[in-house]
Amino acid sequence: MTLSITSPKNVQPVTPVQQTPATPGRSPLNSGDVLEALVLSRHADGKVTLQVKNTSIAAETLVALKAGEKLTVRVEQTLPHVVLRIVGGTAMQKLTELLCLHRSNPGAFADLFSASKNALNPALIGAHAGPAAARSAGHILQILDSCVFSRTTEGNPLFLKDLMSWIGLLLERDLMAGRIQSDRMESVKELLLKLAGEIRNAGAASHLKDTLTFLQRGAKAIEGQQIAAVLGQELDRTLVLQAACQFPTGIRMQDIFIELDSEGPDGLPRFQCMLLLSMEALGEVIADASVWGGRLDCVLYCETPDIMDFMNLLLPELRDRLAAAGYAESFVRCMLKRDMQDAKSGYLAQKKLYSIQAVDIHT
Repeated sequence: MTLSITSPKNVQPVTPVQQTPATPGRSPLNSGDVLEALVLSRHADGKVTLQVKNTSIAAETLVALKAGEKLTVRVEQTLPHVVLRIVGGTAMQKLTELLCLHRSNPGAFADLFSASKNALNPALIGAHAGPAAARSAGHILQILDSCVFSRTTEGNPLFLKDLMSWIGLLLERDLMAGRIQSDRMESVKELLLKLAGEIRNAGAASHLKDTLTFLQRGAKAIEGQQIAAVLGQELDRTLVLQAACQFPTGIRMQDIFIELDSEGPDGLPRFQCMLLLSMEALGEVIADASVWGGRLDCVLYCETPDIMDFMNLLLPELRDRLAAAGYAESFVRCMLKRDMQDAKSGYLAQKKLYSIQAVDIHT
């Protein structure tokens, strides 16, 4: 069972109560309940014991919780895992709650791409919901294919811009404010929800339960991307983006951070781009690039000397392609970094977006 909780800024210490043995069988929590959650104790190994609705829960936490902290939470869901949300009223609290749910399932956005072909079978959907729904499913599949970096899309110089447009990240501020522009294409999230409506209106919900579940989770995954984009820009002046890349063994998500520095060299605006990459043959790679004017400087960090030697063989071609793209002045080099995971975690720890006190609790 996984509980996702946003920790409040101020908590009132209360006297820990007697622990109650967990009730075997089904969860005593019901979706929609508003409850008090109490931190009963914290243990030396970093684990804590929570009490929710007279049930004590042993848990692991990602950030420190103190014994006696009392939270008012709403049960967001109970299956496949329990998710609790802080009951709050401010805009930032609501954004933080959504970000917490986004963190609780980091693979949700990848599932949108990897599971789409099975979940959105036009023939199956058409057989139960009619030809219009089948066409909608086919349209979504075409768009999702164009949003995956692959041999088909690698020649598109505007791939990231197109991805952001389809996912709705170019309009995230308007979306959060409730403003919808009429002169734009429908986002993938809107198309997913539209197809769900077509299936329900056709009376095919009972036949296409798995499809509806996929559509709901896909829309929620996109919402998580939008929330991360909003908070990243608000808190860190950084665009936070995940891009799907097709590998022989499946799709892997790559984390991209683009930060604008208004006081770059020679007074020119400079973009700092950090790519936290997870490759197959190359393993974990970090690309740290600065772009201003017609210049690009980049350091490629690799985990082993063999990988670094292989990357060095590719640098001449990379420099030629950068020059053809308008970056005649470019300085690209490879460096060895064995503690790659620590380096990635260290970079994320510097971002306010990831210091918001949200915690995943696993039992």
